[in-house]
Amino acid sequence: MVRAPVLGIALCLAGSDATAALVRPGVCTRPWCAQCSRVQCTRIMLATETTPDVPLSAVGVDGGDVWSGQRVSKEMLAETVEEACSTTNLSPVVAQYYPNRFWLWRQWYGTVIRRTLPREVLYNFVLSVVVVLLFSPSGPLGVKWAAIEGYLVGLERAWTLSATMASFLLSFFLSQSYSLWRSVYSIMRRVQGRLNDFSLLCATFAERDRPTGRYTEEAEALLSTISRYVRLFHMLFYASATTRFAPLKTPKGLSSLVEAGALTSEERDILLESSIDSSAIVGWLSVLVDTAVADGRLSASVARKSSAAPIAVQIQLQNKLVDLRSTYASLQDELTARMPLAYVQLVQVLTDGLVLFTPLALVHSVGPFGVICGTLVVTLFYSSVVTLAKLFLDPLNNEVSQRGGDPGIGGIDVATLLTATNIESERWRRSAARVPDVVWRSSAPVAAEDDAKEKAEPKAEPSLIQRLMGAVVPLPLELTHEQPEPKDRQSTSRGAGGGGSAGDELAEATDAGFAPL
Repeated sequence: MVRAPVLGIALCLAGSDATAALVRPGVCTRPWCAQCSRVQCTRIMLATETTPDVPLSAVGVDGGDVWSGQRVSKEMLAETVEEACSTTNLSPVVAQYYPNRFWLWRQWYGTVIRRTLPREVLYNFVLSVVVVLLFSPSGPLGVKWAAIEGYLVGLERAWTLSATMASFLLSFFLSQSYSLWRSVYSIMRRVQGRLNDFSLLCATFAERDRPTGRYTEEAEALLSTISRYVRLFHMLFYASATTRFAPLKTPKGLSSLVEAGALTSEERDILLESSIDSSAIVGWLSVLVDTAVADGRLSASVARKSSAAPIAVQIQLQNKLVDLRSTYASLQDELTARMPLAYVQLVQVLTDGLVLFTPLALVHSVGPFGVICGTLVVTLFYSSVVTLAKLFLDPLNNEVSQRGGDPGIGGIDVATLLTATNIESERWRRSAARVPDVVWRSSAPVAAEDDAKEKAEPKAEPSLIQRLMGAVVPLPLELTHEQPEPKDRQSTSRGAGGGGSAGDELAEATDAGFAPL
């Protein structure tokens, strides 16, 4: 199917007005809707199918539609930018619950029962009623009961064996799916944690005014830029991993971010030239740290207080950026290879076959009422487990509803993580802007004495090893061109004064090998 790329190119050329014409009227396009109990509403629905029959890209990253970020209206783009830059979205990152039994039984939205009960259970209920009518005494197969009873007994035994095998396989399938969900959530939290670590260290190492302990104007501007880059990286990172925020990485999305103050026009042009990747922001931060350490905006006060070289602080900050890169790169690795097709298909076929033959397997032994009730229970249990496991494989809600996705079940609210980073990026700078006197003034005299010593006694240029290690490394004795003094000369020098003490004589006797009496 080639309509998706062609449609995407046409929408890019025609603009958002043409896109709005394809959106079905009356469909809520907001990411979250208060009227639906915080359950994500249906995404933009196009008049034509947009996802290919065979996925050509990672479904866990872009839903199998590489043009998902282009087909948005102006209103949808504005809402996406507003949500990405928000500092007031305090909804839970995942759906919360109370452990009370009666409270759990009353829930509907956000549960897998909402997906299974109206579909699979209803269909199999109708199937079980048909089977009961066919095998009733007056039914077309009831008069032939004696002839087919043996076949039904064999089918019941095969069904029992299949149920055992299906239960065993489904338990592993659900466990592995939930493990991937937890892994993705852990990666997202670790990315957020590395950004907080980097912001905290920058706020600590920033240059301060000696009398007051406050940031200097240059350091204040530096920290503001670092905070903005941290927020921008987080936005573009999820724009590359979710369909919800994919419009942010488009040219129109970057222009909207410029209007929102998230980046400048120059930075937008640079991002367009570098293929619009969040990795460019990491490169900017790395270069910014290097220049800030070189001109003293970072690490100046700490280096003078502990006699450490500024390069030690730079290495620590660069290591945080390297940890950040290795962490966020693993997210797409997890979503791209979330589970092989053959495994998912085997589980689906085995479960569907088990559920489909349940009425025929039960009609021989449990009677009409048992057939209907047993079919409902088996269908609800097995179909719910399979559906829940498949939804766990889409933790970022990238699968469209036409292909089986459901953003209201098991999804992670990326908007909440963006809001948390938007707040925390400024929190560290503001919290350390002013420190108590006991924290700062105790170090000010030491720094002043160090400055006076540096001016009075200029030091020689340190070597490469000294700059890397941050301290003076003592050279070996043979490299100092100084030889140890001979023992006989030491003894002569001790006895030359003629007034050696008893302790000196005892030491000489000990050196000569005689033990004192």
